[in-house]
Amino acid sequence: MFEKKSIGLAALCASLALLASTLGTTASAQERELRIVSWGGSFQAAQRKVYFEPFTKETGIKIKEDEWAKSNMAVVEAMVKSGKITWDIIDQGGMDIIAACDAGIVEPLDIEALGGKDRFLPGAVYECGIHTTIAAEIPAYNSDKFPGEKPDSLADFYDVAKFPGKRGMRKVAWANLEVALIADGVSPADMYDVMATDEGLERAFKKLDTIKPHVIWYTGNAEGIQMLVDGEVAMLHMSNARVTDAAITHKKPLKIIWDGAIHSGDVLAIVKGSPNKDLAMEFLKFANRHDVQMEWPKVYKYGPVLKSVVAATPEELGRDMPSHKDNLKNYLVADSYFYGDHGADLEKRFNAWLAK
Repeated sequence: MFEKKSIGLAALCASLALLASTLGTTASAQERELRIVSWGGSFQAAQRKVYFEPFTKETGIKIKEDEWAKSNMAVVEAMVKSGKITWDIIDQGGMDIIAACDAGIVEPLDIEALGGKDRFLPGAVYECGIHTTIAAEIPAYNSDKFPGEKPDSLADFYDVAKFPGKRGMRKVAWANLEVALIADGVSPADMYDVMATDEGLERAFKKLDTIKPHVIWYTGNAEGIQMLVDGEVAMLHMSNARVTDAAITHKKPLKIIWDGAIHSGDVLAIVKGSPNKDLAMEFLKFANRHDVQMEWPKVYKYGPVLKSVVAATPEELGRDMPSHKDNLKNYLVADSYFYGDHGADLEKRFNAWLAK
């Protein structure tokens, strides 16, 4: 016979407290979730492989992903105003992050907590956001469309007589105005001085007029790249890594022209009022570690932004990235602050031109 032993009240309370603590810890771990919206497609697949899945494996914090239906910061503004925050981190372009910062709908970042500004390439750090990549908007073409001489300059993108066929272009003012002016002979160094004048903008739209009848406009990256893959367009203006990835995935002879590249990149920011701000900062610290970013060039052809990673990237991986010395031909670094000040007016004028 086993002897029945009485459990004292203190011991019982201690046991219950331990059980509650264990259950609380388990519940807390289950609730550790970070919600991130990005651009979908091959780019987000690369983010998942390099950042999202390794972060979850290391920290136990789950990443709940979403994709932009379109680049619509009004959705973020509505979240913040209503207090119903469904995204913690957003991936956007620099000009949208600057505008969002000014509007108070994304959080100012503690850059020192990310190791300080000097770790990053120039232009990679904003008050409320941080670049994780350098992308290039470039002309690309399907080599099958040009069995003889191949286009090799931005001017060739505009030369539909010498290189006939439809052109695919993103349905926004950004980059299209700059590309038109570079093709018309404006130096990248003078670009935003020219664009700040009515005469400069008239020059850009006049150049765009020469190609307008040959353009098929796209609004999403997947839509645009599919037009090139399917041969619906002979040439396309698109971000470089999307073209490289599509060439490999679809086994198509898609070629990049680095002349006249427009450098930009994705910027991560934390939504104002996010209940998971601390977890979001933990993710940004992770994504900006040297060892983590060293994996990026192995997966996707946007360039890294940490100086140490740029220096350590092997030649065979770096040569297809915008930052490689051989790809810096007549290139322009997009001025997000210029678009922060003038972007709305430029889009309005661009849409009016489209409607003509």
